[in-house]
Amino acid sequence: MSICKTSVLLMIILAWPTAGFCSSLTNAEIFFEKGKLYFAHKDYVRAAISFELAMQRNPGNANALYYDALTYQQAGDLQRAKALYKHAMAVFPGTKAAYYSLLALKALEKQMANARPIEPMIELTAKPVAPVEKPPIEPLAKPVDLVQELITKAVALQEDGRGGEAERVYRDALNQAEKGGQNDVKIADALQALSEYYVDIGSYGKACDLYRRELRIREVSSRHDPDAIATCMSRQANGYIKDGDYAMAEELLRKCVETYQSEYDTADHYHKRTTCQRQKLVQAKSALASILRVTNRATEAKGIEQEIKVLSQPSQP
Repeated sequence: MSICKTSVLLMIILAWPTAGFCSSLTNAEIFFEKGKLYFAHKDYVRAAISFELAMQRNPGNANALYYDALTYQQAGDLQRAKALYKHAMAVFPGTKAAYYSLLALKALEKQMANARPIEPMIELTAKPVAPVEKPPIEPLAKPVDLVQELITKAVALQEDGRGGEAERVYRDALNQAEKGGQNDVKIADALQALSEYYVDIGSYGKACDLYRRELRIREVSSRHDPDAIATCMSRQANGYIKDGDYAMAEELLRKCVETYQSEYDTADHYHKRTTCQRQKLVQAKSALASILRVTNRATEAKGIEQEIKVLSQPSQP
C-alpha cells in the first residue's frame, strides 16, 4: 500500500476511538470518555456501564456520576436517575456536577409530577367507607439482566488485561442472549460487545464475521429508530475499513450519510437542527470521502469534501 493510501486510511481509522486513542489517560478516564461517546450515540446501556466502571476506578469522578444519572434519565429509568442526582449533590457539594445535578433534578421532579395520574374524585354524596387493612405488598425485585451482567464482567476483565477470560465471558453473554429468540436485541448487544473486543485486539476478520448478524437484528428491533441503525452501521464501517473491506465500509457509510442527511434536512425544516446532527453527518461524509480517495475516486471525494465545507460554515445553525 502506498504512503498516500496509508495516510488516508489512518485518517479514516482516527475518525473512531480505538483501544489506544487515549493511552495517556488513566483507566477511569478511558471509561469516562467511552461513556460520553456511547451517550452521544444513544447507546445508554453501554454508556451507563462505562460511567460506572469509571467511578469504580475513581470514586472521586463527580462528572462520571452526573453523566451516569443523565444516562439513566435518557433511558427512562427516572427513579434511578433521581437517586443518582441526589447522590451527586450529597457526595460532591459545591462542584459543577452537583450544580448541574440540582438543575437536572428540579426539571426531572417537575417532569415526574406532571406525569402522575390524576386521582379519581370521590362523589360528595358517597358515604365514607371504613378502610380495609391490606397486607403490605412486597416490591417486585427488578429482574436480573444476566446478559448485561456478563458483558459488564467481560469489559472489566478485558480492561484488566485478561483477554482470554473476557472473550469466554463475552461468548457466555451471547449464548445467554440467544435463549430469548433469534431477533432479541440482547443478541445484538452481545454481538456488538464481542465484535468490539475483536476490534480492540486487532482481530478485524472475526469482528466482521459478527457484523452482518448484528445489523440484521438491529434492523428488525430498531426499525422505528433509523438513527440507531445508522450508528450501528457507522461503527461497523470502522471494522470493515481496518479489515481492508472498503466496499462493505462504503456501502454502510453511504447508508449512514443518507440517514443523517434526512434527519438533518428534516430538523432544518422544523428549525430544530442540532450541532450533534451536523457532527454525525460531517463525520460520516468525511469517512466516505476518505474511502473514495483510497479507491482512486478523487473527483467524487472532492464533491463530498465541498459539501463538508458548507456544513462546517459558522452560519450553519
